[in-house]
Amino acid sequence: MVPGIFTVTAVERLSAHFGVGLLAHQGGWDEILWVMVPIVVMVGLLRVATVRVRKNSRTKSSDAGDVGAE
Repeated sequence: MVPGIFTVTAVERLSAHFGVGLLAHQGGWDEILWVMVPIVVMVGLLRVATVRVRKNSRTKSSDAGDVGAE
């Protein structure tokens, strides 16, 4: 380790700088967001896909011989 690079004042300045914008461990709400946001996105995408499939199945009737042909 090179002496003088990590002085107490440099560490204090860095901790003060990063302490302002740090959101981790604020009661757990931010960790909940990291889990819930992807789940909500996936549920939304699945709902959109389900609506499209149901709408498409109502407008088109297909036979078993129509597989791959549109």
